Amino acid sequence: MSDEHLQLAVRIVQQLASDGTSTLTHGDLSLSNILQADSDRWVAIDPLLLIGTSANEAHTVVRSHLSTAMSADAPVAVLADWTRRFTETAGVDYTWAQALSFARYVGSYYWESQNEGASANVARLRRAALLLAPLV
Repeated sequence: MSDEHLQLAVRIVQQLASDGTSTLTHGDLSLSNILQADSDRWVAIDPLLLIGTSANEAHTVVRSHLSTAMSADAPVAVLADWTRRFTETAGVDYTWAQALSFARYVGSYYWESQNEGASANVARLRRAALLLAPLV
């Protein structure tokens, strides 16, 4: 990953820091934190209860299936489609969600690579960041 990618991620996080959205969000809305309570009711568990834009949640939801997306013939299209579905459902800006997701992939890549993350996961995070960079 280049210094330019890292700097772009830093600029996006700086923009996020100035986002005044006051929505209460889950903060870790991965698919493993969404459970079916019964046939027509779902619950979100293990919330971090953060305040900010719901666009930030798109990354965690999409990342829940990162290995599937990265093994697809067109991973960028899969990531874009899943992010678009989330943003349309959540009523948040797709472009902002993609930018936040890119920054989080960069951050996750560095964290995982420095904290003995599984090599396959580190490679997927790096690839996802590099694929999304031109779209940000």
